[in-house]
Amino acid sequence: MEQYYNDIKKLKEHIKTNFGQVGYMIKSTSDFYRIGRVLGRGAFGKVNLACHKVSEHLVAIKSIEYAVLRNEKEHKRRLMQEMSILK
Repeated sequence: MEQYYNDIKKLKEHIKTNFGQVGYMIKSTSDFYRIGRVLGRGAFGKVNLACHKVSEHLVAIKSIEYAVLRNEKEHKRRLMQEMSILK
């Protein structure tokens, strides 16, 4: 539990420092989330339940297997199509 509070403190300091330097919120990275159980698997990777460490909002995070990016041209096209849908 102590590690959890240390993570939150570190993230809050990181956010404040970067906000002061650039004047806007930085983009979230995987460091901002606690990754939980797998919700589903697909052709490109899997979707996990995650919790934002600071706000404690639950989100779904899709992770894509790197090997898929190295495969056929058609896989890359379908992956790019899926990424545009998710945005």
